[in-house]
Amino acid sequence: MRVLTVIPILMLTLLQHEVFGQSRERVIGDIRRSGIAEGSLKKLPNGTVVLESEKNPTVSIPVERSETLNDFAFGVPVTGRIVIRDNQVRLSADRLDLGSVGQFQLGLAPRLKPMTLEALESSFRNAQARAAVAMRTPVPAEADLLQLDQALAAAENEIVKAYVDLPVTGQDAQRTFLAGNFVKVRRDRKAVYGRLDFYRPLTYGRILANSRGTVAIAQDRAHCSGVLVSKDLVLTALHCIKDFFVQDLKVWFNFEQDLSDNNLPRQSFDVAGVVAEGKPVRGGEKLDFALLRILPHDGKYAGELYPAQCISMKRPLRDAPLYVVGHPHGLPRSVHDNGWVIFPFQINEHQFAELELLVQAEVANNPDRQNKLQTFRESYVRRNDPVVGIVYENYSVRWNKQPTIGAEIDTFHGNSGGPAFDKRNHRIVGLLFDGEDDVSTPWSPGWTRHEAILPITKVVEQLNNDQPDWMVREKVCVWNSATELASPALGGFCNAACTQ
Repeated sequence: MRVLTVIPILMLTLLQHEVFGQSRERVIGDIRRSGIAEGSLKKLPNGTVVLESEKNPTVSIPVERSETLNDFAFGVPVTGRIVIRDNQVRLSADRLDLGSVGQFQLGLAPRLKPMTLEALESSFRNAQARAAVAMRTPVPAEADLLQLDQALAAAENEIVKAYVDLPVTGQDAQRTFLAGNFVKVRRDRKAVYGRLDFYRPLTYGRILANSRGTVAIAQDRAHCSGVLVSKDLVLTALHCIKDFFVQDLKVWFNFEQDLSDNNLPRQSFDVAGVVAEGKPVRGGEKLDFALLRILPHDGKYAGELYPAQCISMKRPLRDAPLYVVGHPHGLPRSVHDNGWVIFPFQINEHQFAELELLVQAEVANNPDRQNKLQTFRESYVRRNDPVVGIVYENYSVRWNKQPTIGAEIDTFHGNSGGPAFDKRNHRIVGLLFDGEDDVSTPWSPGWTRHEAILPITKVVEQLNNDQPDWMVREKVCVWNSATELASPALGGFCNAACTQ
């Protein structure tokens, strides 16, 4: 194994670029005070390798003997311990670590139980050793990266256990410390393996096929979206129909443009009426869904011409990949790809603690920090499920106590009522019902800002309570993840996802 060394004669360089993030003077001061430089390794056009500060990329430290670094080290956050000689900041020769394990310092930890500190220290030392192998081996094997990921996962787990072990109230310093380290470990795990954001090419053929079952809800123009779930039933958001006389509404299929921006032949179906609509949940507003019956067109049911979509009863967890299909701003059909679940509807106790750590870190510097944390805790309602035990369910305070899947996805007005699909199985997991204001300024997804999806499991639950035979009677495809079978047999009105 080649030993990584960085010669300790390197002076701090200030690159004369536009200032990003914190001021250069502040970053330099922080580096001097903490003894730690955090960032990523970059190779400049002249071949020089630098550690570029994550707080301000105009602050960089040149790294000599960069030939000792492997490609993996250039793709992950790193931490270098510095020394100051002759009033010059230099990189320490004895350590260049993966970001989180290099930044973790028990000496800075607030007062935690001795056994908790011992477990944290052990897990981070193991992660540090695994990181050293991954960063210093000329070509790290897949097994090396897997062992590093497992070690980081173990450190992550110890942080969650320490967080759960804290008293319900107080100890804010301990919560802040654990949350900060949890986010750094989570970041490094994503740098090692990342979200699995790659798919077989046939995935996009399935997305195209599924999109044909998505509709526009319109009167004179499209104002919402929906999805065909049986031969003549369309699911949409309740708020999409409440201000209209429902028989005046139209359901548009094939409202789409080709790659040359030519309109495809749109087909319009009349609405016969409302089969079912949401009822109040937890003493709040009505569940935001409506099930519409549409009339045949030229003697044919919609399900004979377009693919009815399959409903999944599998609850998506955090980082489940999503896509939403609909009609943003009433425009022709679009696919909103590369979405992710960031706040699942239902989670267990351990997952709740993980989410709370992430929210703690997100709002750490927010002037309204306590209120943000309070809305998170009030939204996730704890209950004892007779089958799986203690669960937390997101009845979002922000979204009027609607059961909610919080998602990171770029949608707009007009997408309301449109289906959210799990990208791994191409079945409906929810209906988009609310979200962020349509603005041109980018925003960072988190508890403070995200899109809101109504879990399809709650829609099915309410429909089952009101009409126990509705699935069989209407031949609706509902996928039971426990048995991996579609129920019931569908007689030809279901898309391919129901039978594959």
